[in-house]
Amino acid sequence: MRDQILADYAALEADEEDAWNPILIDMHLGYRLALLYGLSRALRASGADLDTLDVVDLGCGNGRSIRAYLEFGLKPNQLCGLDFREDAIAMARQMHPAIRYDVQMDGRLPFADGTVGWLSLCMVVSSIQDPADRRSLAAEVSRVLRPGGHLFYIDHPYTSDAVGLTPLDPGTIFTPLKLRWQKQLRLLDVLTDADLPAWDPTGGAPRPRWRFGQGGPLRWVPRPDGLGAAVKARLPVDLNRWLSREPAAFDIRLYAT
Repeated sequence: MRDQILADYAALEADEEDAWNPILIDMHLGYRLALLYGLSRALRASGADLDTLDVVDLGCGNGRSIRAYLEFGLKPNQLCGLDFREDAIAMARQMHPAIRYDVQMDGRLPFADGTVGWLSLCMVVSSIQDPADRRSLAAEVSRVLRPGGHLFYIDHPYTSDAVGLTPLDPGTIFTPLKLRWQKQLRLLDVLTDADLPAWDPTGGAPRPRWRFGQGGPLRWVPRPDGLGAAVKARLPVDLNRWLSREPAAFDIRLYAT
């Protein structure tokens, strides 16, 4: 599994280029919005004590997802990120040195049985090509979670283009765990360019009723230097077909032991 993931990322992001930029690509903006929404709801549903919660983010990359926990009041010393990619871990340490980041050298998690309170899998399982490797990961997750522990999961409902765009059902992977909360979100649920009515604080105009997901058409952010068009040209040709095949672009789940 490790060698395959390293090879895939070497092709996708040479020299650890951080290409997942929400300014350029709406999918990446949608992921960040879905992550913040899903994580807030999952933490609420878990009833976890945020002052004592210990979080391990598997496949943390440069720390993009684990840093979201700071938005909910957790301290850096409560967080730990693991990844196979040494260069990504080096970047993560540089960006936020107060968080602990470690290089994971093989498929076995470096924790004793039943010692982790919260595991986070953000856009990881869809990058694992072999179903046997996914089952091995699930077994390790079950092994290290303590009684009453939780798994936070967010991913696409299909594997990535690099590993074949096949349907992905975490319910058949994390079978020993109990589903506590689930939400599926489409890009149209979290992104919109629709105009909202102006709000006049003096009461002259109705205040818009904000909700998560206004719907509306997606668009590329225009850039005068043509960079947006260049990035769009690099996207997999199957991406639009994948989006039209599966209306839910993000599958968010909370599992418990």
